[in-house]
Amino acid sequence: MGSTRSTRIDRRRFLALLVAGTAEAALAACTQSVATPTNAPATSASTSTIAPAPAPTLAPAPRATTAAASGASPTVATAAETPREGGTLKISMGSTLDTNTFTSTTITAIEEYVGARLASTAWTLDKQVPDLAQSWEVLDGGRAYVFKLRQDVKWHDGQPFTAADVEWTFTTGLNPETGSWMGNQMNDIVGYDDIRAGKTNKLPGIKVLDPYTIRFEVTEPNATWLMRQSVLNILPKHRFENIALKDIAKDPFWNDSHTMTGPFKWVKYAPQQSIQLARYDAYHLGKPKIDQVLILPFANADGSLIAMEKGDIDAVQLPITEVDRFQKLPQIDVVPLKGGVANWISVNTTKPEFADKRFRQAVAYAIDKDTMIRTLWKGLATPLYGHFIQDWAKNPNVNKYQYNPEKAKQLL
Repeated sequence: MGSTRSTRIDRRRFLALLVAGTAEAALAACTQSVATPTNAPATSASTSTIAPAPAPTLAPAPRATTAAASGASPTVATAAETPREGGTLKISMGSTLDTNTFTSTTITAIEEYVGARLASTAWTLDKQVPDLAQSWEVLDGGRAYVFKLRQDVKWHDGQPFTAADVEWTFTTGLNPETGSWMGNQMNDIVGYDDIRAGKTNKLPGIKVLDPYTIRFEVTEPNATWLMRQSVLNILPKHRFENIALKDIAKDPFWNDSHTMTGPFKWVKYAPQQSIQLARYDAYHLGKPKIDQVLILPFANADGSLIAMEKGDIDAVQLPITEVDRFQKLPQIDVVPLKGGVANWISVNTTKPEFADKRFRQAVAYAIDKDTMIRTLWKGLATPLYGHFIQDWAKNPNVNKYQYNPEKAKQLL
């Protein structure tokens, strides 16, 4: 298929499963179901493991089977023919089109199409894969990360991408004067406290070693750091370096050009009507298969579902209540994908009634998670016994607190 991005048609979370665990235990991972027209472009979930950005094809996709709740990987519809180039992918992206992804997280999924990261999350959601960085090393017992950057990346305006862009993005994004939401994501980079306090505009924890090598140093080892950096799209230093920090969020860039390094280029923004993107032929992970992406807002979820049925859009995330109905529509394929959602109950253990672990254990034993998944969620969820959905983070020996009401009574 050419290059595709992670499975995220967009990564909005739409399934939730409330089952109990320990003091702050993860509860369930939900499978999201994406509806696509049978004869319309297949979504980016089709084949790639590295490729950042949806690159649908025009080949018809066979109907997918539903993923089992046992934890097996969801079955994904794949193209029945050799992928062909061309076409426009029309998608829904919420009720507003806030294009300023620097200060707003309401529509950061735009960056799935126009932007790129050092390392992106694979569509299987279980690992990070190369993107702007071709490789990386974890050093000093997890206190340092060294990224080797690709040397063939160009911004959409033709300027070369270098480590200076990476340094500028992180340093500027963490500066509170910009109003960016990024600061909350990377609070363990060495120097974070000083830059947030306004004592400096530099981060000693970020070092450019050469134009295509950059080193990050963190205050303590954290297995989630590589995952967390993948939410930050790298911005063009040459476009912003002469703009005052306080004015970056107000710059016309966010509406007019949005120059990035991703698989699609910004073409036109019609406020609260649409965002039009065009294929970027020089994309570093390979030219996308489709010509254009058209992003459309809908006032509510019902509006996007109606548009899907009418053929006005090509993909939509389905609420669990609509999965059965959409599976019966002959013109639409329902494709179960890993949703990337971990839900849990957080218990305030500073309260005396919750401080006793026996109470929390009793709650965990008292909830029949398997029955909830089977009946309420139609098998489209998987129990979790920790905070993370990634297999590498799971402890196979942890107490799973299987449903046992008698045990719960004893503990109480």
